Amino acid sequence: MLADARPGHPLEFFIECGVVGRLDEGRFRAAVAAAATRHPLLRSRVGRVRSGPVWLPPDRRPEVEWHPGPTDRDPWRAIDITRESGCRVVVLAAPSAGSTPGGHRVVLVVQHACCDGIAALEYLGDIWAAYAGLDPPSLTTADRPAAAVTAPASAPADPLAPSVVPAAPWRQALAFASFRPTPLARDTTTAAAAAPAAATLPPYETIAFDRDEAERLRAASVAMDASLNDLLVAAAMRSITRWNEHTRGRGGNIRITMPVSLRPPRQRLPACNAISYAFIDRSAAAVRDPRALVASIKEATRYILDTGAARGFLDAVTGLSGLRGGLELVTRLPLCLSTAVVSNVGDASRRMRSGVPRSDGRDTPGDVVIDSVSGVPPLRPGTRLALGIVLYAGGFTISCLCSAHADPRIGARRFLAILREELDDLARAADAG
Repeated sequence: MLADARPGHPLEFFIECGVVGRLDEGRFRAAVAAAATRHPLLRSRVGRVRSGPVWLPPDRRPEVEWHPGPTDRDPWRAIDITRESGCRVVVLAAPSAGSTPGGHRVVLVVQHACCDGIAALEYLGDIWAAYAGLDPPSLTTADRPAAAVTAPASAPADPLAPSVVPAAPWRQALAFASFRPTPLARDTTTAAAAAPAAATLPPYETIAFDRDEAERLRAASVAMDASLNDLLVAAAMRSITRWNEHTRGRGGNIRITMPVSLRPPRQRLPACNAISYAFIDRSAAAVRDPRALVASIKEATRYILDTGAARGFLDAVTGLSGLRGGLELVTRLPLCLSTAVVSNVGDASRRMRSGVPRSDGRDTPGDVVIDSVSGVPPLRPGTRLALGIVLYAGGFTISCLCSAHADPRIGARRFLAILREELDDLARAADAG
């Protein structure tokens, strides 16, 4: 992660809670600090030795920026993990809207080197437990996580299904190198001047699907004998094709990078990176038939989960790290290695495990209600689109980072509008089937 980060692409991701009610600032700051004591990597900096980067003993804690204004420091500035904690908590004031009282947007800005999105949600759960005066769930270990994380055992094989044999590592590397993904085309439409207050807004945009909308899409995925995630990945591919065809006149090849958790079952570790990455490649022609596309993504996802194929990425990184300058060289190649990242962290309440009471499916720590949860992975050079999916209270959110437009928020809004239309089209295709 550190080798991949650079100015303009700091490799930070975002996790956000929409909070209804008035947070107590002192109590919240104390909860952030108390929760961090369980997660050493969130209190550690990175030092450099001759052999490479190393974690230093914990001597920092996540910083809280409370209601930053346009004249304050940029709350979304890059995190220098050699000088500060790899996690920053930004609390924005959310104005009242109609009958909805004012509240807050609590945003975790996380340097990906210190943990992944699932760990960030678990840390958020510890914050809310501390804010409510509760003891958080116990950790499997209190030690700083080891560098290696074992993969969970694969699911039992279906005796009626054909056996799946993972490709040899050299075949996987050859397939990866021979497929040339097309980046999201740059939209050169002139961006409108941003209002001064927009500087306090995070650089991503989010759309929400309520329970009824989510249930319709779940029903569509069931009708296609697939999962909701399969449907969402298919919609992302079709949206990329539409964007590229409209912007540059041709769709091109699509590679979706999909983070895959390697956490041992039923274990909760201190914050760390326990993930690898899988890749799904499709040509523009392959996305035309929506039902066939969903079926093919279902097959690919099952292959990834049943065979542990995502471990191949870590094997490749391990090999490159053994070559002096290998990682730095590969991460700086002027190539598009992936069209988009699509990350689905699942049900936020199950990830946070805060133990606080719930009301209508929403966590209620103390006298506030967590009304929504969203998140989005970082953009790396050459990849101009990142989508984050979070399920919560029966619905779900999709957040978008987009660097294919001069104004990233305009680009994100435009892409999310296309994505919503594609999800509607897939639901209609399922109904027609």
